[in-house]
Amino acid sequence: MFLKFAGVTFLTDNATIVDAA
Repeated sequence: MFLKFAGVTFLTDNATIVDAA
């Protein structure tokens, strides 16, 4: 999983993009 927060993308377990901005 990609965790996108405040324009920053974090790489996590699954291959999904989550926009938390």
